[in-house]
Amino acid sequence: MASRAKIAGSEAESQVNAGRLALQNVQENIILDTLDGIAQTEKPVETFEGIDYIEGRWSNDRHSELAEKQGKNNDLTATEITLLKAGATYTDIKIHKMKGIALKRGYWHGNTWSRHGKNETSNYIANYIFVTKVALAGGNANLPMVPGMHPMEYNDIKDNMSKTILFGRSWEDVMNEIDGISGYKDQKRWRQVFIYGLALHLATDAFAHSSYYRTSDGIIKKYGHKTDTDYDPSYGADHINDTPNRWKCANHMAGWVAYICSIKAKGDVQDFSFYGFPCWKGFYMGNIYTYAKEIDPEYGTSFLNFYYKSMNCIPPKPEEY
Repeated sequence: MASRAKIAGSEAESQVNAGRLALQNVQENIILDTLDGIAQTEKPVETFEGIDYIEGRWSNDRHSELAEKQGKNNDLTATEITLLKAGATYTDIKIHKMKGIALKRGYWHGNTWSRHGKNETSNYIANYIFVTKVALAGGNANLPMVPGMHPMEYNDIKDNMSKTILFGRSWEDVMNEIDGISGYKDQKRWRQVFIYGLALHLATDAFAHSSYYRTSDGIIKKYGHKTDTDYDPSYGADHINDTPNRWKCANHMAGWVAYICSIKAKGDVQDFSFYGFPCWKGFYMGNIYTYAKEIDPEYGTSFLNFYYKSMNCIPPKPEEY
């Protein structure tokens, strides 16, 4: 069977393999503690321009608390933890509301479907990997497209991210508005960590916006939002207690991104299976097997089948998007 080490081999990638095993034990207590607290203190769902996000149910405070714990577990400095949290929330606060080709830029939220006026697939794994590469480059997005990316999404990132600009704003302006951050002097590491936060948001949101369930009569349906015409309140993307394994996977993913941030590594096609089988139950991920094969055929079909086939579903195409 192929492995991540087979393809990589660098010292950082060796750390990635070791960290994948070590983090599994650390993460469970964090997630259970947070889930217990959320169950006891339910907060209203936040909405962003008509779309409910899973972070809304978790709340920004809880999301930040989790990011802080994950950062500490992975030896990030206090400044880095602040930057990681700022990046993880920037998507909803700023990028989501900016005008652009990707109507509301749904690809930053791990959506299975693109928003380019057509119902085209959006490879959330490829987008995540590309953003981590941009992070490593300190904001330079003039990099080769990751296989599987939608050209419009690739160009949208490439045209709006650099070492000086983040979607129409200078990095200095972005940094100056973060509480607890001052004295930005073109520090590459600060930009790196912030962009890892963007990647964290994209990857964890996939477990909300690209998750599906099977009805009793065998029909695959998406965990919906209140804006959907056929929204079923018992199967909502924003309900963390609806198939809690989605939430567990998302939070383990957040811990993994904090880890690769700490060792300065890029994302990988295997990252979405980081926690593994204990929480990959009760839901499906739209096109995850197909997307994985598009990105890295070197892993081999049998390897990707082992990790993703049982969780894969071919999602029904939405009538409108």
